[in-house]
Amino acid sequence: MTSTSKVSFSDIVATLLRSITIARIKSDIFSSKASVEYLHDANLQNYPVPRVEIREADVDMKFTVIETADKAIDADRVMHEVVVAAVPGYLEGVMAVAVKASQSSPSALPLGEHVRAAVRTQLGYPPPPAELDDVQEQALSQAVAAVRDHMATRLVPIMWENRYLYSERLVDRPQYFGVGSVKPWTREVAGEVLSSHGITVWLDDPDFLRALERVAIDWSVATHEAVLRAVALAEAEFFDLDLAVKRDQLEYVPEHVMSSVKLSFVVENYEWTTTQDKQGNLVRKLTRK
Repeated sequence: MTSTSKVSFSDIVATLLRSITIARIKSDIFSSKASVEYLHDANLQNYPVPRVEIREADVDMKFTVIETADKAIDADRVMHEVVVAAVPGYLEGVMAVAVKASQSSPSALPLGEHVRAAVRTQLGYPPPPAELDDVQEQALSQAVAAVRDHMATRLVPIMWENRYLYSERLVDRPQYFGVGSVKPWTREVAGEVLSSHGITVWLDDPDFLRALERVAIDWSVATHEAVLRAVALAEAEFFDLDLAVKRDQLEYVPEHVMSSVKLSFVVENYEWTTTQDKQGNLVRKLTRK
């Protein structure tokens, strides 16, 4: 006994498109074989090779909608997945923000440069302008990436713990989410992580904090758009349309479930022509008349 399984509307559309594609393939295979007959038959050579193209297909199907239901989604988790995916790009921006090594430092360098210089010293490599070999350069890059990844592993749990702010701020007020949440979280995490790696910079530099705020706002606004798209898609995917059509019938839809099938097609004519390839050899080629 065959049981009726739930079928989504996309299942039906996909199967119909698949069937139409199969029909097109079969037609092309037939035209390919026929073209050879036209090429070698003295009488058929005087006629164009026909090829049918399906330009449009209309299918009216009978089905019953059993029920529809909007299933609840975990919006916070959906939004958090988007946020987590965007964190590495955000931290790249943070690493590019200029900051002083100390309050008395005459100039500021990108945070990433401070990290690189400190890690280079810790690895025992000579200071610039001495050049590093490929092995040293790779080890240095990995060590710098490890510091950035450490910041990510500290920042992501804080975001998850405060995920209620996604709906309260990120969705409705992304700029405020950047200023009031992302910026202070980043300042806190950067202080802890850099200190644990023996890297000293002046994170309370007003210029650094203003630049960090700009990065946090820009990231929050961009993530806001991605979050809205992800939630909308999740809600759409969870909308359940239960159709009274058996899934195993869709491959070979019986005639009695169709009201009508209308195909619009055009016959294209081709002919064999003789042309030269790149090497100057004469070749036969099918061209549209």
